[in-house]
Amino acid sequence: MQGEPASALPQSLLDDIDRRIKVVAASLKQRQQTEQPDPRCDLLLATYALGLTAPFYENGPPDRHLDAIRDRLAHVMPSDRMTQALLATPPDGDDWYANALDPIEAIGRKDGREFFARYAGAGGAAAIQN
Repeated sequence: MQGEPASALPQSLLDDIDRRIKVVAASLKQRQQTEQPDPRCDLLLATYALGLTAPFYENGPPDRHLDAIRDRLAHVMPSDRMTQALLATPPDGDDWYANALDPIEAIGRKDGREFFARYAGAGGAAAIQN
């Protein structure tokens, strides 16, 4: 399963990942307290998605992992915002966001490892190639 294109992952796993990303996106939207999308929240969500998908792509080509992140984010934001989020960096002097990225990615990785373990332990072991 590691290094495989997103389409090679079981649909039930993709559905679970998409649900988790939607929950995090909704939480970020609720916290921003504005009707306009906040690029900083998009960056946080993209960082979370990076961590969430990492256990499935960390040993594969980076472009496949990036494609998987794009596929998952496409369910929660338009392509122009997604592109901006994937290219974004925190503004100079915005220490909170700069310092938040590593912990957000770590939370995503933790959640991703839980999904990986669940699917590897639920009869998916044959499909997972470590």
